[in-house]
Amino acid sequence: MFVVFAALLATSACAGDQSPLRLADGSAGVCVTFQADQPEPYWFGIPVENVTDRAVVLEQVTLDGSEFALAGAFVVPPVRSSDGGTLFLGADRDPALHNPELWAGRRQLRGFVLPAHARTDIGLAVSRAPGMQDARNRAQRVRFHYDGDSTSRTSVSVYEIRIAPECG
Repeated sequence: MFVVFAALLATSACAGDQSPLRLADGSAGVCVTFQADQPEPYWFGIPVENVTDRAVVLEQVTLDGSEFALAGAFVVPPVRSSDGGTLFLGADRDPALHNPELWAGRRQLRGFVLPAHARTDIGLAVSRAPGMQDARNRAQRVRFHYDGDSTSRTSVSVYEIRIAPECG
């Protein structure tokens, strides 16, 4: 069972932050209730928006803390659904099964070029660390550089992801 405990996908850049990436500011997050009979990892979509007039190249994402093991990371661009809406990656144990059209568009994170003023999701596959029943992460570090410039920069997303016995 997947529960979104913040309905708003509010994102904003931190005041004074000169980052070209707009990342979640802590007002949104997702919790999934783990099922003992279902294997981990779970996939979480972290919203990322390039707010500049220049393309940025994504390099890597890491998690702060030790409650999760990061098993993989992909860029999962949004797709238009048949009803005219837009599909984004939220939280899912098996996105290939539950959202095949969206999942088919995934791309490798390292080297992905995010065009100016574009929005995408970074899909993170995470498993709870051994012994963790209720695991959460509140900070994801996204390393990137401007297209044509090799200087790496880092922005921090404050989007809470959680795997728990109960969400509420």
